[in-house]
Amino acid sequence: MIPQYERTLRRCDEVLRRISSGTFDEMIVSATCQYACVLMAGALETAMQEIFSRHCREKSSPRVSAYASKKISQFSNASPEKILILVGDFDVAWATRLELFWSDEIKDHIGSIVGNRHNIAHGRPNEVSIARLRDWRKSLDALIQELLNMVVG
Repeated sequence: MIPQYERTLRRCDEVLRRISSGTFDEMIVSATCQYACVLMAGALETAMQEIFSRHCREKSSPRVSAYASKKISQFSNASPEKILILVGDFDVAWATRLELFWSDEIKDHIGSIVGNRHNIAHGRPNEVSIARLRDWRKSLDALIQELLNMVVG
């Protein structure tokens, strides 16, 4: 799959496992959940960058691939809207397929990961909990698997 994505999510899973297995102060749980959310958002960005850079490496000349990969490496704040735009920039049919694939739930979960990461980074209130993170993780995995199938094959 995508090594950096997998490593980051293993770390996130370990954080959630440890915080779920004990009795901790509410503030510790909240801060740990926020950390896990930031990890998930980073994993999403890393996966998007790797999937589309891989596509460029496999389908383009070295010069075009280097240029495209550099531009793709700047992809950040992977909201559902920005993901759809990136996918559509590569292939309108892929964007249509993605719109059909992701349910409101998956789309909302991806938006929640990114939106809460933004709130955390700016010290604003957020809605991160262990249960939500587990749901978001399932949606994140489903999205990344769909993109891998679609783009990489």
